[in-house]
Amino acid sequence: MPHDVVKTSSFFIHYTPPLIAWIVRWRNVAFSFRSASTWAPFTHNGSFFAGISARRFPTIISLLLPPFVAYALWFVPYGIWLISHGSSLPFREIPLSSSFGDFSKNLPRSLSLRSKALLYLLFHACAVSVSFLFAAFLYSHFLLHSAYLLLLLAASIRNGAEYYSYTYGGPRSARLLRELSESSRPVKAD
Repeated sequence: MPHDVVKTSSFFIHYTPPLIAWIVRWRNVAFSFRSASTWAPFTHNGSFFAGISARRFPTIISLLLPPFVAYALWFVPYGIWLISHGSSLPFREIPLSSSFGDFSKNLPRSLSLRSKALLYLLFHACAVSVSFLFAAFLYSHFLLHSAYLLLLLAASIRNGAEYYSYTYGGPRSARLLRELSESSRPVKAD
């Protein structure tokens, strides 16, 4: 939906990082058109990995340490802020939409806001850890990484189609057609 700023920006925010990661990781494979034999990921130095020999392939620690450090640089100050101050923000007089506010609605009311904030932070850290492990797995599989990007694109297209069907289909389109037919009726001359 290019004309919907929220939907379009959401697509680019979520699709651009995996696309850039794919380009950076597989550029030797996907953009090497010197000959047909250099395109396939299976032909680089007898290794599946693009331009990297099997003995030079990065370890899981070298793949995961930099993103975990970057995440920790955000997580620690955000966690301190959320537990000390931010956890009460979604529940003030003017409710603010936030992922913590949405998450905490599903937790028992008997828990304090700080307990809910701690649970949210633990859940967030677990979800991010799983996503980092998934990214490390995709780092070593050209075909799966490519299929993942296509799956993200297909899901975005389907989401956009469902939005249009919901917005312009069903009762709304029936009402619009009824109004159009009423406005196009010939007016009787007196």
